[in-house]
Amino acid sequence: MKKYTVDPKTAVYSDSIEITETTDTNHADNINQAPKQLMANTAENHRRIVAIENRKVQAVYDTTDGGLNFIVKED
Repeated sequence: MKKYTVDPKTAVYSDSIEITETTDTNHADNINQAPKQLMANTAENHRRIVAIENRKVQAVYDTTDGGLNFIVKED
């Protein structure tokens, strides 16, 4: 076996995963397709979570509506 890593900068989330069927050959390229896509999904989810964690939120009192407004600032 060999190690497989995903470049988080190029990982793309996919809504569907290819699975091996009984008619597929038992070639590593077929068997590894699903785990590779799952790893890419995990890397993309991680990137999105970190982006959310790094957002800065600022509370501002708005006298026009008398409420407390929150502003999310993207870096």
